This record gives sequence, structure tokens and C-alpha cells, in this order.
Amino acid sequence: MKAFLDPVGWLWFALCAASVWLVLKHRRRWAWACGAVAVVWWVVEYTALPTRLLMGLETRIPAGAGPWDAVVVLGGGWAPAVGLPLGLEASDAFDRLLAGVEVVRTGRADQLWLAGAAGRTNGPTDGECARDWILRWGLLPAEKIVVLPPSRNTREEAARTAERVRASGGRV
Repeated sequence: MKAFLDPVGWLWFALCAASVWLVLKHRRRWAWACGAVAVVWWVVEYTALPTRLLMGLETRIPAGAGPWDAVVVLGGGWAPAVGLPLGLEASDAFDRLLAGVEVVRTGRADQLWLAGAAGRTNGPTDGECARDWILRWGLLPAEKIVVLPPSRNTREEAARTAERVRASGGRV
């Protein structure tokens, strides 16, 4: 049902319908143009192509072998979800949390620092939600997880991380 209400999907459908209508009206050039835009839009919006292209960029960034003091995972890839079996609702960016957990599990980092936005109506922050999920599934021990103070955006997440680094005697 959620996909049915997606405005991007409705615009794509309108492009397809316009393309068919233009073919029926014998305006083939405009029909091809609408059809081409619809196909490109579909490739970008509904396939894994953009994700695969970004993965290629991310894997080119060299990373040392570790071990590091901590790995920081920014929020935004999940949200608290009362009543769901997993206890959270994951978005496409959830893989960043899984990657952070794996870095700590494999010993490449000593701690997992979780940043994130404040929850709605005084609920848990993204970081607290992720910590609870990690502990519930036994992925890491509690002493390996640090939840940073709540933030409203990526800039504040970076500031909270820098504060924690300074407090632990590190350099920023």
C-alpha cells in the first residue's frame, strides 16, 4: 500500500500514460521523449543501479586495517518501531549500522559509537534504538557500544562525535 501512495510512482505512471496517449495521438517524437524519461526514471528510482554505483565509489576509499579506537555510525538508517518484531524500522541506509557492527565484531575497532536524532515525543534516539537492537540480538556486548547525545542533523552528529573524541583525550 505504501508504494501505491508514493508520489514519485504516480509521476512515473503519468509519464507512461502520457507516452501512450501521445502514441495514440500520432505524436511519436513526444511519445518517445516521455517514454525515454520514464525508462531513465525507472532505472534510477526502482533498480539497484544507483546503489551499485555508489558502492563502487565507497570501496575505492582506502581504509587502514585497524584496529581503531572507534567506528562512528551516523543515524538516519532506522527508526524506533513499537510493535514490530525487530523493534525498529530499517531504511535503505540500515546497512551502515550492520557494517559498523561488523567492524567491531571482527576486531577492527574497539567501540561502536552511535549517533542519531532525538526520537519523536520523547522516545528513544536513533542511537538508543540501535543499541537496544544490537543488544537484543546479542551482536555486541554493551561495553562496546557508546550512544552519542541526540542531534538534529549530520553537522550536529559530527560535533557530538568531536566532543566525545576530545573528552576521551583524542585529537580532532
